[in-house]
Amino acid sequence: MKKTYPQNTDERSRIISYLKSEYKIDPQVNRFDTLFKQSLIDGHKSLDPDSLISSNLTVVEYKPLHLNFIKYMNWYTYKDDRAEECFNINLIEDESTDKFYLNSIDANACSYDDLFIYRTSSVSNKIDTGEQKKLTKEEISAYESIKSFRGYEDNELKPIFNREGIANYFNDAFRYKLPTAETINNLFSFYDTSVCHNTEPKIIYPEGLFKYFASQLSKIKNDPYELSNPKVYLKEQVNLLLLKGMEYDSTNNHLWIYEEAHGLRARTFNIRGDSASGFTYFTDEYRVYFN
Repeated sequence: MKKTYPQNTDERSRIISYLKSEYKIDPQVNRFDTLFKQSLIDGHKSLDPDSLISSNLTVVEYKPLHLNFIKYMNWYTYKDDRAEECFNINLIEDESTDKFYLNSIDANACSYDDLFIYRTSSVSNKIDTGEQKKLTKEEISAYESIKSFRGYEDNELKPIFNREGIANYFNDAFRYKLPTAETINNLFSFYDTSVCHNTEPKIIYPEGLFKYFASQLSKIKNDPYELSNPKVYLKEQVNLLLLKGMEYDSTNNHLWIYEEAHGLRARTFNIRGDSASGFTYFTDEYRVYFN
């Protein structure tokens, strides 16, 4: 059931205090745009900061486990609007322990973001000139000789598992300061070698995928009784990882690909938010099989 202001004032006050102390939430009335401020007054809304926070706060109760699902929208119209000041914070509160858990932070929540549009993407059958310099003629020819025009929908890869402990560590240690790429790579490298004792070869993105494709293609023999073309299927799977890599080739997103016995394993490490809202960290792992 949804609780709306001003029901259960004590509970909302506890949530508001937590938002102020943990996430530095502070509606600055003196910076409000004149029209926005007047609209609040006309709507008989208080300009008290706690009241403003409460008016942007939604709490949904899940009685079986005594949990509250909390959404706070830091949406205010300032004279000098800054995109990073508009964000959503999603929390889970365990009422039996009074403990809060961060579910997610949506940065730039008031901005149009085409990442949230349902879309289909595809990969070209040609290798870019810059990438060709790192490949042999045989590897280039192998990839470009097999044609695939398949489109891929968002979230086509489904995670097999994630490393919540590592993500939770980053959520605690780097909430308001981004870790360097070296810090992230070194930690996962240590985790792979010293904790998981992982000896799987690491594939360099993207040229490693083209090399892997060429090596696997040479092992495939066309079977007239096959219902689908295994060479095209191989290319479609490699293209899926190429497309995935395009999403993670940036400062705040990371992708690692490892070669396994029957395919490839990909790990993603994603960072959302900014220094104003705070950063949240997510990690998932995927497998792509070829036989």
